[in-house]
Amino acid sequence: MTSEETMKKSRTGIVCALLSLCFGCAVPEVPQPDPAAAAATAFLQGCSERKWEEAGRLYLGAIPEAVKDRFGGLQLLDIGTSFERPRQYDGRFVPYTVRLTTGAVIKQRLAMKAGPAGWWVDGGL
Repeated sequence: MTSEETMKKSRTGIVCALLSLCFGCAVPEVPQPDPAAAAATAFLQGCSERKWEEAGRLYLGAIPEAVKDRFGGLQLLDIGTSFERPRQYDGRFVPYTVRLTTGAVIKQRLAMKAGPAGWWVDGGL
């Protein structure tokens, strides 16, 4: 999901809530924005475009050269909704599917952590 789609869903949720309050009508619940998935998408798009400075803002420390070599130029095929596994990990997992420049397709989960500056990639590459 792109950040633009996330913003549209957020605005839709606000409008639905206001309609419900003002007119007392039943409005279907709209899913809330998923900041972990938005950060994961931004990170993978940075890798796709080889914009390492942008991707690096969402990665703790310097992005290793091995990650740049493997994930640089990838094609983002799918990004899922984040989910928790509280007993396993103190963050959220975001499923993703990418095609590497070698043609290999990878289905994996990015481990995402929340910090004072927002969400960042903690693993899953």
